[in-house]
Amino acid sequence: MIEQGRIEVSTDGKNWTRAGTFTFGNLLNDPTKRTFRFKKAHPANFVRLISLKGAQDKPYAGAAEVGVLTK
Repeated sequence: MIEQGRIEVSTDGKNWTRAGTFTFGNLLNDPTKRTFRFKKAHPANFVRLISLKGAQDKPYAGAAEVGVLTK
């Protein structure tokens, strides 16, 4: 579970651009679905999800059912 994270995008898988950051808060006590919306469109073939803080400050994180919607 990722409480804080960053999304990066790339067109080639080598050069990455920061697309945004998020804070989802206490996922253990509130495991409802979370959504991150980009502030602007980013051309991308690759999306990278980076954990900045795991649940309860654990040094690891996990994610499930991650989906990317496009226009």
